[in-house]
Amino acid sequence: MTASRQQFLTQFSLQPLQIEDHKASYQHEAAVVIPLFEHHQQLHVLFTQRAAHLRHHGGQISFPGGRYDADDSNLQATAWRECDEEIGIQPDAVWGQLPTYVSNSGFSITPYIGWFEQVPQPTPNPEEVDFTFSVPLAHLMDPTNHYRYTVKRNQRQLDVYWIPWNGHYIWGVTAGIIHNLYSHLFRQTRNAERS
Repeated sequence: MTASRQQFLTQFSLQPLQIEDHKASYQHEAAVVIPLFEHHQQLHVLFTQRAAHLRHHGGQISFPGGRYDADDSNLQATAWRECDEEIGIQPDAVWGQLPTYVSNSGFSITPYIGWFEQVPQPTPNPEEVDFTFSVPLAHLMDPTNHYRYTVKRNQRQLDVYWIPWNGHYIWGVTAGIIHNLYSHLFRQTRNAERS
């Protein structure tokens, strides 16, 4: 086991943690996978770019995932099913669960850290995904790469995160979930340093 993987597993035990950062009302439940794998002794996260023709959020960068289905046994099953439907693969293990993130579009989204033992070889479903790409976890966990701006929608002020990477712009819910992951890891590290 490499040092980067060992550090993630031992220092950052990911259990559900409530972060008071983004609250709204919601009507639907959904789940996503944060696909994590190791390549050249460095942890990476896999992203999808949603198919441009999709009616909702077409062309946006996201994690594999989607809406809870009544046939799913739980939200983790939703995340794994959607990952398989979108990119043809499923994680080998779940490493943790982040707090739910409530989107401005009315979804309560539960993110799961999905671990791949090998570098994933996705086969994107063209009905849902245009392509996939990966970003080093270190880039995503660097707070200087997290930008936040405020937009007005329906008389409300909303904070929106975005993270640039090699010409891609990760923003909205996906960037918000990444920011929650950073907040979780930072809080765990800070608590460890205090004890």
